[in-house]
Amino acid sequence: MKRSYLLIAIVTCLRLISFAQATSLTVDCQTPGWLSSYINPTDIPTLRNLKVTGSINEVDLKAIGNLVKNHNLQGRLDLEDVTIEENKLNSDMFGVTGCSLQYLSLPKSIEKEKLSLCLLWVSLDTLVIGGSQADNVESGSKLYTHDFSDFKVKCIKIREGTQKISFTAGVNAQGSDFNYSVSEFILPESLERIEKIVNFRGLKKMNIPQNIKMLGSLRGTKYYNNSDTLFVPITVTEFWDTWVQPDGYYGVKGYDGTWHNGHIDNLYLPEGLKYLWTSSDGLADYAKVTIHMRSKTPPVMLNGGIGNWCTVYVPEGCKDNYPTSWKKVIEEVLATNIDIEIPQTIHKGDSLRITAKFTPENTTFKDVIWGSEDTSILSISKTGVIHANNCGSTNIKAATVDRYCSTTKEVQVFEHTTGILLDKENLTINIGDLDYLVANTLPLDVSDNQVRWSSSNELIATVDDMGVIRALKQGECIIIVESVDGGYAAQCVVKVKQPVIGVVMDRHNITMNVGQSELLYATASPINADNKKLIWSSTDNSIVDVNNDGNVTAKKCGVTFIKATSVDNPLATDSCKVTVLQPVTGISLNYNTVELHKIGETVQLVATVLPEDASNKEVRWMSSNQSVCMVANGTVVAVGYGTSVIIATTVDGSYMATCTVNVVEGADMPGDVNHDGEVNIADINAIIDIILGGNANDEMFERADVNGDGEVNIADINAVIDIILNI
Repeated sequence: MKRSYLLIAIVTCLRLISFAQATSLTVDCQTPGWLSSYINPTDIPTLRNLKVTGSINEVDLKAIGNLVKNHNLQGRLDLEDVTIEENKLNSDMFGVTGCSLQYLSLPKSIEKEKLSLCLLWVSLDTLVIGGSQADNVESGSKLYTHDFSDFKVKCIKIREGTQKISFTAGVNAQGSDFNYSVSEFILPESLERIEKIVNFRGLKKMNIPQNIKMLGSLRGTKYYNNSDTLFVPITVTEFWDTWVQPDGYYGVKGYDGTWHNGHIDNLYLPEGLKYLWTSSDGLADYAKVTIHMRSKTPPVMLNGGIGNWCTVYVPEGCKDNYPTSWKKVIEEVLATNIDIEIPQTIHKGDSLRITAKFTPENTTFKDVIWGSEDTSILSISKTGVIHANNCGSTNIKAATVDRYCSTTKEVQVFEHTTGILLDKENLTINIGDLDYLVANTLPLDVSDNQVRWSSSNELIATVDDMGVIRALKQGECIIIVESVDGGYAAQCVVKVKQPVIGVVMDRHNITMNVGQSELLYATASPINADNKKLIWSSTDNSIVDVNNDGNVTAKKCGVTFIKATSVDNPLATDSCKVTVLQPVTGISLNYNTVELHKIGETVQLVATVLPEDASNKEVRWMSSNQSVCMVANGTVVAVGYGTSVIIATTVDGSYMATCTVNVVEGADMPGDVNHDGEVNIADINAIIDIILGGNANDEMFERADVNGDGEVNIADINAVIDIILNI
């Protein structure tokens, strides 16, 4: 059952989709006369908006008229990019009358003299005409010369590209030369000349483009204006009197002979104005208006002059340049600069009046034109009262009435502050140092973050407008931050310490033996420093080690430094040079006894100081009997016969070693094989002869056995060599 319902629903949706009809359609007609073939007949009953491009003719125009008259095509009809074959335009080109459209865009290529023929059959909310192809819209008196009951337009929009316009409303069936249906003109920025817009009595809104050069006659036209001041754009070089009779801009006498108040009391004319056209029913005669001339010389008057009812203000020092026929000419001091006096921040929902400051201060007229770039954030009244609508940033603009001086100022709108946060509750800082606190108002990012800072004791620490703290004296105080909006407060407890500024050790150079310990002392200053703790260290722990109390232990021979550094201030440090020595533990000689056989014979004694790495290996030598032997640097010289003890003593430790030297007269000398009283190469040759089998008796053989091993061989030769070399 559920599946059946689902199938029915799907089929129903498909049928509804198949019968869906278009309400808007774009047709590109490339073959004149065939427009209808491009439109699906099922769409005609619901078609409300139609855009046509390409080329059409009379047949297509009739088809469009049928859609308007007999169906629902009463929304937008866009013919902007259409080319009408042979430009066949006439008052009945659509074949219908008395119809209504919300929007009609006529072709850009339409000939201006045939414009009026397109506008007699329909009532419109918006009519779009003109453009770069048409160059200008110059309908003159041809426009609206027929019965206005058949044609009414609320808004006329001129396309970009149009450079000049000239509109005149004609006479209707009642014989009146005014048009009351047009309430708005939308003019393009490309427009340079408004030659005339005459007799549009119902006009309520019309923009003036920024680059307009001519502002022509607006006779009979009710030009929309929100103030009693008319500013003629500074680009205008030609201006026509904008009088309106009987109840237009200026106060004038009406047809009934009575005075009628006007809409404009002040008229500002630009500095570049070259030509001024005045009328007898306006500025030339009956108008009662104040005119402000920016130019130092008067413009060329195209018709008439300035009447006695008008007051004319001219730049200071220029009155004599203006004609005497201008009866009321007064010099004024013009503003050269304007500045807005406004707070940079304002809170959502608040309102306040702002002011403008003029330069020079004696500027004659100090009226200001106020504006806001984004009224959704900040709106401003004509009198300078601003109201904060939403959070955000926008620019407020102030301009003199003649717009020659203007300025902008950025204003930030914030939420009202609901609290305040401080990044630290406690802070420790040294005397002379700087630190800072960060405060944020709540709600974050949308409140103004404007705060005031203060210190509970400025003798201990001060704080500036940016939250930067300067520590002055040892002690404790409270730094307070308060929101400007709402007066919310937060605080931080600040403790100011006296830092260590120096460290001095009791000794700066000591010498130690390996294994020895020494205690070094160091003092941190000043005496009232909060943290006097020191860090002890050795630059080479393999030579000297030091503990946390400054106790130094020598480990091996070498030189290093012991440093004492302040924990509070690493720059406060001192050091002691430590030299570690290895002491002598003993001494030995290469001979214990030596026998010399003649005067002048020498023997070299070599002292070995222990240990090998002893720092001081210096040895002092002494002979116990200097009449027998003398010694210098271990070299013993026989000077007489007898016995002497050679003594070697270490400078470090006074350890001693001895060698007994016997000087025997005539005694055989070991190695003197040939028995000539000397040991030399001849003795080596004698041993070689014996080894090679030469004749040798027992005595000679015994002398040749120098090492006493019972044999004569190469070992004995080496022994002789050692004797020769004193080894």
